Amino acid sequence: MLCFLDSDDDEANVKDGGLDALFLVRNKPEEIEKYVIHLRKMLLEGEGETVVEIGVPIEQGGKASGIPTKDLETAVANHVKALASIPAIGTKIETRTNGDKSTEVWIVRDPPLSDDFIEVRVAVVGNVDAGKSTLLGVLTHSVLDDGRGLARTKLFRHKHEFESGRTSSVGNDILGFDVHGNVVNKPDKHNNNLDWVQISRDCSKVTKIDMCPPQILQETMKNIGRLVKSEDFVGAGARKLPVMVRNTNDVIHAAVNFPICPIFQVSNVEGTNLDLLRQFLNIVPLRRTLCENDPAHFQVRSSIFLAKLIQFLRSFPCILLQIDDVYWVEGVGTILILHHPTTIKPNYQAMLHIGSIRQTATLVSMTKEVLRTGDRDRVTFRFIRLPEYIRPGTRMVFREGRTKAVGTVVNVIPQSSLAQQRANKLKDKTNRTFIKRGGPKPPNGKPSKVEAKE
Repeated sequence: MLCFLDSDDDEANVKDGGLDALFLVRNKPEEIEKYVIHLRKMLLEGEGETVVEIGVPIEQGGKASGIPTKDLETAVANHVKALASIPAIGTKIETRTNGDKSTEVWIVRDPPLSDDFIEVRVAVVGNVDAGKSTLLGVLTHSVLDDGRGLARTKLFRHKHEFESGRTSSVGNDILGFDVHGNVVNKPDKHNNNLDWVQISRDCSKVTKIDMCPPQILQETMKNIGRLVKSEDFVGAGARKLPVMVRNTNDVIHAAVNFPICPIFQVSNVEGTNLDLLRQFLNIVPLRRTLCENDPAHFQVRSSIFLAKLIQFLRSFPCILLQIDDVYWVEGVGTILILHHPTTIKPNYQAMLHIGSIRQTATLVSMTKEVLRTGDRDRVTFRFIRLPEYIRPGTRMVFREGRTKAVGTVVNVIPQSSLAQQRANKLKDKTNRTFIKRGGPKPPNGKPSKVEAKE
């Protein structure tokens, strides 16, 4: 948690027993104890890490622009002593100066354990030839690209990927940081002997590959700004504020402020702004809510059959529930059509992705007659093969060919409810009474019609 990074007022007043900007300079035991409690709370909320600024008051109503430089050194020394009492490890990120006053931004983490670490998962998405694999290769292997696809080859796993130059599968690559924020991905070093490949790289010639003209770059940046401000961005409406990251100060604000969409202009060949991107990935906090009192939930991605008694589906959770209570055949969700060549009508079928679930589903009903690109609607879908376990609030992706739609599961209909509905319909049919019409025999010799009466 980072508070008051851009405070202008020189006030250092505190309310309701808060801590002012000089509490680390005074080093009073009761104030240090409050500070330690505050840090422990922030570490607990951040699941092992948090960002703090030394030289500002810890009070929602207090404001200050910093403290004198000589006092800042004393405050930093007392801050380090407070971290040792938690215990925690801190690393300085940036020193900010405003006239004769300064502040320091630190990232504080719990000490590493042999069997535990903080895991942040970042999805890398983009269009074809956008440079996703190249960027991952540069970040994870600490090498720059040569402009001909050297970095992306470090992520290839199949022969056809080396031949075509394109990745054909979803990759999971690890970028590790130690407790001080240093990258721990260290590839093996080769010998320093020159070969023909190295000599050709060092010769005085320049090959322009994938160079982006200035006007194209300007137009691309303008389109990105419009996209993140749009209400139709990524399903539920992002309405982000695009910010160009150029220095460490921008990195810190982008990491701790969720309404901001940071934009990094990086070069995989020259290494421009890659250090800022690594620093952002190092300090970006976890954004999730832990429900410790809820039952444990774990998704199994493979299927087995044991003694003809128990069948585990890919989406079946490892929780103590009856099978009939957790199988859903139909669900209700809100979707946004990202792209579709024509129109979507009821009974349209496509592949539905919900977590580990991969199954074709049918759009049973819609509130609108047809859906086109950019439309939102509340739809009811039904799996065509097997029932699945779905939790309301889960994100889903609906795609088939060039058709792409995203949405959220709002409600689910259990299999038992559908079976009961079918039983009720069958019961209604069997309870009908038939009355034969009177009158003469028809001239064609066929038996008279039977009228059903409820």
